[in-house]
Amino acid sequence: MPACTLGTKKLSQRTNKAIWTSIYPGFTPGTVFIAASPPIRDRNGKVLGVSAVDFSLLGLQQYLDRIKLSKTKPIFAIERSGFLVASSSQESPFRKMPGKPQLQRLNVLDSQTPVIRTAAKYLYELFGGFGDIKQRQQLKFSRDWEEYFVEVLGFSDVYGLNCLIAIAVPKSDFRGEINRNTRLQFYFVWWRCCDHSREMA
Repeated sequence: MPACTLGTKKLSQRTNKAIWTSIYPGFTPGTVFIAASPPIRDRNGKVLGVSAVDFSLLGLQQYLDRIKLSKTKPIFAIERSGFLVASSSQESPFRKMPGKPQLQRLNVLDSQTPVIRTAAKYLYELFGGFGDIKQRQQLKFSRDWEEYFVEVLGFSDVYGLNCLIAIAVPKSDFRGEINRNTRLQFYFVWWRCCDHSREMA
């Protein structure tokens, strides 16, 4: 596991509970992971160390890509900080920056996917950031003479996940109401990851 996750592993040992690590790039170019990191205890409950199981975000990217809501690939998941987690456009959450030896996290406001970047900027300006979006929001806005429909859902768990999942569709290629079943599919993706960490805790 890359060194960038070691601080999170120490946190798992100190808090004596399972947590998620930060997202990090794999050794193979283009791969991105998150890890579940539960403490290891002896028979008396004393913490001996921590373990970690990696989960590739490629499956989440592919899953979002299979949901055909719009030709503009409008589904994305971000951290509350604004860092991209995954998107239906298959855009990497990391990018190479000039003068930086290591890959840097991509802020959704700098996304190369126009619809995602536009919707994220609108949400950021409307709420003064991403941290205060507490409930599901269904919104409509205009930008550059184009109308957009956007829906955003918050998701968090006791293991440290805290993200937003958003759908942004230009009115010009809107193909029907974004229904409850689609929203439940998003929850299922994240719940499946959480389920693995519960089994290890």
